[in-house]
Amino acid sequence: MKKPVIGVTTSFENKDDLQHQVVNPFYIEAVEKAGGEPRILNFLTPLSQIPEVLKELDGVLLIGGGDYEPSLYGAERDPLCGESLLVKDEYELELTRQAVKMGVPVLGVCRGVQTINVAFGGTLFQHVPAVTGKIHQQAQGNVFWHDVDIVPGTMMEKYVGRPVIATNSYHHQAADKIGEGLVVGAWSKDGVVESLESKPGASWVFGTQWHPERTVGKDIYSLRFFEALVAEASKG
Repeated sequence: MKKPVIGVTTSFENKDDLQHQVVNPFYIEAVEKAGGEPRILNFLTPLSQIPEVLKELDGVLLIGGGDYEPSLYGAERDPLCGESLLVKDEYELELTRQAVKMGVPVLGVCRGVQTINVAFGGTLFQHVPAVTGKIHQQAQGNVFWHDVDIVPGTMMEKYVGRPVIATNSYHHQAADKIGEGLVVGAWSKDGVVESLESKPGASWVFGTQWHPERTVGKDIYSLRFFEALVAEASKG
């Protein structure tokens, strides 16, 4: 049986006066463990070509990364907003919108949730500590450092099967106004959106503000999100 092809976005880093597109191997491994075939996407692809790219994919994984260009959701840049790359932001937003339009399932991780929210017309908090007084970058990797409350009746509840789970959340920005057509699947104790998903009956969109790609071998929940993406991708 042919494995569903999952398009994986990239992050970027500046090194030796050059700009590099990079993908943490944890994302690739998570897709493979879930039964998918990862295919790395190029954010320099012209926006007009995105529908053709999506015709070759069964699903999309939006990975973590830097901050968003505030003008893309109608805001002025806060001094505490981090570095952004407009060409990448515009590519991922169009990729998400076209995927939803074409019925291609989308899974977002960390920044990927922010991509989803902006693509649906939502906005972002540019610096979470300025809103909550609490830093959401306490730990990286596979360290679970705070709990999230699961919203009853959501896909998130379906996938985890319990009201509270521990997460390895590590992020600087977060969803503010929720985009039209999305619902919150989980909240942190200080009121930060920790998961978003599409409403029932719509094209499958789901995301976690934390990093399950780093804990697929550590807890019983992390792999389920990638398996859900692959399962939805297999329906196409």
